[in-house]
Amino acid sequence: KGVVTSTRIHVDVRFSDGMVITDVDTREMRHLQPMRQGNWVVSEGWLGRVLNCKDDIVVRFDDESCCLVSSSSSSDLVPVQKMYERSPFFPSMMVKANSPETFKNSRWIQGSYEKQTRGMIISIKPSEVLVVWITALHGASTQPPRVSCPPEKLQVLNHFGNTWWRLGDRGSYPR
Repeated sequence: KGVVTSTRIHVDVRFSDGMVITDVDTREMRHLQPMRQGNWVVSEGWLGRVLNCKDDIVVRFDDESCCLVSSSSSSDLVPVQKMYERSPFFPSMMVKANSPETFKNSRWIQGSYEKQTRGMIISIKPSEVLVVWITALHGASTQPPRVSCPPEKLQVLNHFGNTWWRLGDRGSYPR
């Protein structure tokens, strides 16, 4: 009989070039999506759980132009590769738009719209997070925060984030 006082998780990581590194300690890795469904968060003295996260996505095209696809339009993006059709978006994923209006109406950061149809995601930033509030911490207000929250108002409780890895998750690891 005894008490577990520490755990470590090791994973195998396959990079986009096919290289595989085995036995990687997950404490050395970072999730590509820091705000994920199921994360525990705190705001205004309330503890909650993330239900959904809407992201702003920056896409770079072959001509080096870039646009920001807002969270309201990001549902119009689809992965180019069929194998990722059920995956959340991640940097380096190739995407195309269901409608030509998606890229045309986006905010152009570099270059301009020239009828681009597909590009690569270079960054993802949460823009709106939907949270179910569970309980108030001592001294919190009687009313929970709004269900829809800007991510900067949320503190993610990720002390054990290195234990949240699942098969198929995307992460970064320095080679």
